[in-house]
Amino acid sequence: MHVPWRLTVDYERESFVFRLPDGLPVYTHFSFLFLAMLVTAPLWLEGRLTSVVIAVALMAILYLSILAHELGHITAARRQRARGKSIEIGLYGGLAHFEWDYHRGVALRPIALAGPAVNLGLAGLFFTLYWLTWHGAAEAPQHIAPFETPGIVQRTLFLASFFNLWFALVNLLPAFPLDGGTIAQDLLCGRLGHRRATLIVGICGLVLACVGAVVALVTVMMGMPVLVPASVAANRAAVEENLRK
Repeated sequence: MHVPWRLTVDYERESFVFRLPDGLPVYTHFSFLFLAMLVTAPLWLEGRLTSVVIAVALMAILYLSILAHELGHITAARRQRARGKSIEIGLYGGLAHFEWDYHRGVALRPIALAGPAVNLGLAGLFFTLYWLTWHGAAEAPQHIAPFETPGIVQRTLFLASFFNLWFALVNLLPAFPLDGGTIAQDLLCGRLGHRRATLIVGICGLVLACVGAVVALVTVMMGMPVLVPASVAANRAAVEENLRK
């Protein structure tokens, strides 16, 4: 019998593990802490107690937003009778694993789009809450920019909205293992075939991974890290495997 929410450690996977009420295991790799710290680094560097509180809150929101993204994929897959095996959350975000009958057709685009759609919905929800709390506070000056809002709640809600919007848009880029890579590959397969489609997406992914590395380095040095989690290894493997055919 699986006990939901019981936290254990899988040393082989270097992950914390808990199970959702339906028994689906969620593996959180130790590297997620580095991702969360990097994304919230500007807040930690401000050196104020309020900024530390916001940073901790955003780390939790970031984790739950990634989990919600992957659950969006799981839910969309279940509508096509494909069962989720597990969810992994780590340095590059999240990854949902599935079990399905490969002899039966599965529409990949609705499954891939479900994750970014969840984050867009969360971005809208957090921004609406931010707008309501900001305009509902009598003492809030109307000329203050969102990043300068003194209220902890308001600033947390705004940044949570920004993170989810960024997460949704980045995931739609045509690169592996992003959702946009799956969508682009599926769209191109009908016209170019699986090999050429995968090759094109892999090449785009390598370009985006290189550009993303430069952007990450520059923005980290500027104190506002912008990450594009396109994997060099995944896209290089896709290119090498399909060039040989």
